[in-house]
Amino acid sequence: MIEIKKAALYARFSSDNQRTESIDAQVRAMKDFCTQNKWKIVETYVDEAYSATNDRRPSFQRMIEDSGKGVFDIVLVHKLDRFSRNRYDSAIYKNKLKHNGVRLYSVLERLDDSPESIILESMLESIGEYYSSNIAREVMKGLKENAFHCKHTGGSAPLGYDVGEDKKLVINEREAESVRIIYDMYINGYSYRNIAEYLNSKGYVTKKGNKFKPNSVSFYEILNNLKYTGTYVYNRSSSKDYSHRRNSHRYKPEEEIIKITGGCPAIISKETFQKAAERRKSVTAKGQLGSKHFYLCSGIVVCGECGKKMFGRKRFGKYAFNVYCCTSYKADCCNIKEVDSDRLDEHTVKLLEREMFNESAMKKRIAGLNKRIERYNCRIPAMRKSLNRELDKINTELIKLHSKKEKSIETYEKINTLELRKNDLEYAIDNLHEIESVSYSDYSNLINRFYELKEDNLRFRTFVQDYITSITVYRDKVVFCLNYGLGILDDVTKKYTFERKLFKTPTQKM
Repeated sequence: MIEIKKAALYARFSSDNQRTESIDAQVRAMKDFCTQNKWKIVETYVDEAYSATNDRRPSFQRMIEDSGKGVFDIVLVHKLDRFSRNRYDSAIYKNKLKHNGVRLYSVLERLDDSPESIILESMLESIGEYYSSNIAREVMKGLKENAFHCKHTGGSAPLGYDVGEDKKLVINEREAESVRIIYDMYINGYSYRNIAEYLNSKGYVTKKGNKFKPNSVSFYEILNNLKYTGTYVYNRSSSKDYSHRRNSHRYKPEEEIIKITGGCPAIISKETFQKAAERRKSVTAKGQLGSKHFYLCSGIVVCGECGKKMFGRKRFGKYAFNVYCCTSYKADCCNIKEVDSDRLDEHTVKLLEREMFNESAMKKRIAGLNKRIERYNCRIPAMRKSLNRELDKINTELIKLHSKKEKSIETYEKINTLELRKNDLEYAIDNLHEIESVSYSDYSNLINRFYELKEDNLRFRTFVQDYITSITVYRDKVVFCLNYGLGILDDVTKKYTFERKLFKTPTQKM
């Protein structure tokens, strides 16, 4: 009895410049090939708009994982460059397939185990990698040409700008207001958390229409963007590394960066930009709002009895010391006792050192975050299905309401409410994408930064408060809520509870 081989098909196209029809053509050719060879197709894996210059392709990785489960004997591609355009990745994953007893076949390249085929396969892989590198070089040439004419080179425009018909940046006045507020508050000593809370309270939103986050890297990007001074900048970030990742905080040498003064409309003055830069570099900055004593946790200490914030103040008398005191103390019948601010601040730093900013703790947090990312990515199809279901219901309801011959005020109000919800749903569906996993190397620099900033009070407070969501003071305990989302996921927090007496003042008896 002849054993029928089981085949898995893998199809891919690399960018939105290609179309879904490309996938259909590949699959059709592979099905014909399987029919000719009497192979049974057991699975089809498809990656749309993913480059083969790296291995960060969801269906590709799923296929490699499935190859070890005995699901199929063959992986069939239309052409070898669909599998990979990176010789290093190609060698690794073909070896994994071989180890799992799976062979790689190509419809167009008929290769076997002969020595000649080995040489030919190596040449084809090299040509594929050259093709990708050459395209990248030609694209970069075109982008630089656009940059010399101060045209937008792709992606979202920075907050405060829109892209005009001539592809040049134009000011978005509403967004520009938020940019000016960010610079003004930052220069005057406010933390990212304070700035985010104020912007959100006034109804400002990010470029994607979301609320501002205190731990978002967007503030860093805004406060370092020379375009806001009217200077067009391009090719500033360092090139991608060998794994095709880019560190946007690392810059190229000045001679490689394109800078054109007056190349875009200015939102702030150069003096304002310089003041923000000086604050970042300062190591002698005073506390927020002119306070003589520095309160590291100012703005995030909350009263557990009444829910209001606790502020820093100095106590005089036989003992002089600093405390965090509830803003409603006595006045609103809140009798929560104040806590020693120095002890609380010191404990906060030690907690972060132990639970976050050391190698073993950071690796543990990264591993936990990746598990959450994996679970989030698995939920995306269900989330998208649920959102689409709600959107369909709203569209049906809107059709009914619009079809009414006579419409009351209540009808128009309901239509308006449904239209707003419809917009929210459409935006949520458009932005529902898988999140890439992270590695320790991506965030190991945060450990050094934590220790470097200790001598710079204001910058250290801004940094620390990105990782402390809140500190809640109760009568018998103090609860620290740490944020482990690293700006990637929301609500990745963990609470730590300590006895209240650890933070008593010199005059308190507990």
